[in-house]
Amino acid sequence: MEDSEVFAVLSQCFVDGGEAEWDRFVAEQWAEFCEAVARIESFGFGAEGAPPKVCEPALPAPPSGAEKDSYARRRYTGGLPSSAMPVESLYASFAQTGSGAARYRALCADYMADVASRMGLFIPERFAAYPDHLSLELDLIAVLLRADALDSARTVAVERLAWLPDYRADLERFDDAGFYRALLDRLGRIRRRLADEKESERFHYDEKTLITNIQEG
Repeated sequence: MEDSEVFAVLSQCFVDGGEAEWDRFVAEQWAEFCEAVARIESFGFGAEGAPPKVCEPALPAPPSGAEKDSYARRRYTGGLPSSAMPVESLYASFAQTGSGAARYRALCADYMADVASRMGLFIPERFAAYPDHLSLELDLIAVLLRADALDSARTVAVERLAWLPDYRADLERFDDAGFYRALLDRLGRIRRRLADEKESERFHYDEKTLITNIQEG
C-alpha cells in the first residue's frame, strides 16, 4: 500500500459515512494497511519498496462500519459534553486564538483554507466552518504524496499534526475511544520520524553551507 493510500485511509477514520466501503476495506486490506503504517513509522515517506514491517504494538481490531458511524455520531457532533471534534482550532494554543476558550477558526483554520484555495482543492460544505479538521489535514498529506511532493508532505505532517497529543489526551475521557487513541499514537510516531528527518536534513544543509563558506572565504 502506498503512503498516499495510508493517509487517505487515516483521513476516513475520523469522519462518519461509508459503512459498507469501510467493512470491505477492513476485510480485504487491513493487514496491508497496518504493515504500511509500520513502514512509514520506520522509514518515513517514499519507502514503499522497503521490507514489510509489523506494527508494534499491534493496532487494535478496527470497528465495523456501523460501530465507526455510531462513534462519529457520539463524538463528532459539536457543542455537546460528549463531543470531541477532531479540529485543530479547538486544541490550538493561546497564541493562535488569543483566548483561553476553545473556538473554531483559529489561525490554523485560515492557513488550511488558504492552502486549499491555492491548490485548487474543494472543501466539502460540512467542513466549511472548520477547514482544519483532522480528516482534511490528513487528506492534504495524501494529496501531496500522490503528487510526489514528499518534502511538502513532510512539512505539513510535522506542522499540522503537532496538536494531536492534546486531542489524544482529551479522548481519555471516553471508554469507546481506544481505537482512535491508538491511531493517534501511530500518527504521533510518524510525525516524530518525519520531524527527525527534517532536522537531519537541516543539519546537513547547514554543515554543507558552512563548509562552502569556509572554502570560499
